[in-house]
Amino acid sequence: MGHPPPVRLIPLIAFLLLSACSPNKAHEFKGTVGQLDLDSGFSDFLEHQEGSVVELDVVIPKSEFQGGTEKDFDFFDVFDTCDEVLKEGETPSVPRCQGTEYNVPKVQGRSALTQERGSYHLRGRFLVSKRTGPLQGLFSIQLQPVE
Repeated sequence: MGHPPPVRLIPLIAFLLLSACSPNKAHEFKGTVGQLDLDSGFSDFLEHQEGSVVELDVVIPKSEFQGGTEKDFDFFDVFDTCDEVLKEGETPSVPRCQGTEYNVPKVQGRSALTQERGSYHLRGRFLVSKRTGPLQGLFSIQLQPVE
């Protein structure tokens, strides 16, 4: 008769068995995202998902949205910190503030970042790239739409 597995292997075995049961289950983030302390943990969530597919249901109020659109991708910035306290009503921006720019490639000319009822929405499954930078105070993460 064999010996029982070492105690430290039991959590690893349980993790592998559970992972094998649901290979298509993506980590999920659902919430409203804004600037500075209003990001609802969005930036921290994505920092830990590099190389993974995630399910996103994000709302960005128009008053908090900083971004735009290019021919092949949309982008939005989420600022985490500022070197100085901002004046009331002042919008975070580089070079005084630091954060991440999220790039969302268009698929067949269609954008995953939409505007609905006065807010921006990002919904679907996305492959999270490695965070690069910073460049001019902003890191960059690509959120590649996946089917």
